Amino acid sequence: METSELIKEAKQGSAAAQKYLFDQMSEKMLMICRRYVKNLEDAEELMLDGFYKFFKKLSAFNYQ
Repeated sequence: METSELIKEAKQGSAAAQKYLFDQMSEKMLMICRRYVKNLEDAEELMLDGFYKFFKKLSAFNYQ
């Protein structure tokens, strides 16, 4: 399934689509967080905070 379709479904409240997006992007997001924070637990916390903010504001997100 394409990312645009997943985001559309996630906007409609699909928990499965949200989980798939998280699973698909979390490894890359964690690597970015690890560049800024060397402690793994702190990097994981930053990653989770970022995903929380993304999913909370997903209705305003416009994927192009």
